[in-house]
Amino acid sequence: MSRALIIDGYELFRISLREILSATGQFDDIDEVASSGDFISAVTSEAPVTLAVIHPYSIGLNESECLRLFRRVMPNAHIVVFRDKDTAETPAPADKNITILPRDANSDDVRDAALGAYSRPDKHMDTAAPLSKYKSKGGWDQRNATEHLSKRQREIMAMVAEGMANKEIAHRIGIAEGTVKAHIHAVFRALGVNNRTQAVVRYGSALRHSGY
Repeated sequence: MSRALIIDGYELFRISLREILSATGQFDDIDEVASSGDFISAVTSEAPVTLAVIHPYSIGLNESECLRLFRRVMPNAHIVVFRDKDTAETPAPADKNITILPRDANSDDVRDAALGAYSRPDKHMDTAAPLSKYKSKGGWDQRNATEHLSKRQREIMAMVAEGMANKEIAHRIGIAEGTVKAHIHAVFRALGVNNRTQAVVRYGSALRHSGY
């Protein structure tokens, strides 16, 4: 089971981060922490964390102390740390499983950093790319490919098939354009394609083989 923990004192950032992490399709649970008190409760719980996305200063904590406590309790978690501009010169942690991002990072940067939690072997992590679930001896298995996609991703793919741009899709369903892009990248990864045309072709083929 994969669990992500968003630790940020600002609600809008938590909402945006939840959208981006959800779009990856990699996390069974995504929990939020909005205060230092809740942070202590979260990191001392018995539930293992695959990924933690942290902005220490937004909950009134010092970065090094925050990371030290988190790492002591959850040594296997991948951590993404947001830094403000005034802390940009702070040395990067020696821990190779900590990724540093500026507070104004875009959705692609956040998504790639989150997926870094799956770039190394760990008993708590599913290290195989989603595409591996659909491969057979004869190549790509079309029967179950769409099962890995969320309802939102299927909704977006239907609009991609109509030829709609990301901005149009975002306006229609009321989410950020960056979130649409994150969903589409997650679909690319699940279907094993590199562009929208390939995604539409493979998605349509998978739907037909699934009986839709």
